[in-house]
Amino acid sequence: MGEVGLNAAEVRALAQRVLDGADALDDVGWPVDTGEDLAGSAIAATVWTIGLEDRVADVAAAMRAWAAATSSATASLKHADERHAGRLEAPR
Repeated sequence: MGEVGLNAAEVRALAQRVLDGADALDDVGWPVDTGEDLAGSAIAATVWTIGLEDRVADVAAAMRAWAAATSSATASLKHADERHAGRLEAPR
């Protein structure tokens, strides 16, 4: 059997990049024009931004939840490894 390894620092860095991405989504200025605002214009029927901000907020929230779960799991695995490393031995 092979070994399974976890580089906690890399996983934490990845989780931080995901959090940074979620923050960047929060900072995007989404258009608020609707078809009603553009009534009579040629592009009124193509405007589909209604609800876009809410959907993007949901994506950002999911990204934050993933990062939190990943960080928690990484910390738990690291703790378990440190606490029980001496109890487990490689098969002979």
